[in-house]
Amino acid sequence: MRLDEKQKLFAKLVGTFLVKLHEKGYEVKIGEVKRTQAQADENARTGRGISTSLHLLLLAIDIELYKKGTWLRDKEDYRLAAEVWTGLHELCRAGYYWETFKDPN
Repeated sequence: MRLDEKQKLFAKLVGTFLVKLHEKGYEVKIGEVKRTQAQADENARTGRGISTSLHLLLLAIDIELYKKGTWLRDKEDYRLAAEVWTGLHELCRAGYYWETFKDPN
């Protein structure tokens, strides 16, 4: 699959993902989608990411989850979201499953 096809599929899947989260009672804020190489390098330097982030290719999204107005900050709060996302398509991966997971959004 070409990069532009992956990006279009990703955008479609993000829409489905957000609807499913809302159906499950979550409120969602969208964080970073596009990242520059300089941002990725800085995140790698500070241990908050990697220099080869899929954000560079517009194939990643950061989200913040809320329930009843409360920002969910614990890793376990993101388990269901990760399950929903990875269940949408074989190419969907979730940071929740990374061993280096530090920041839930």
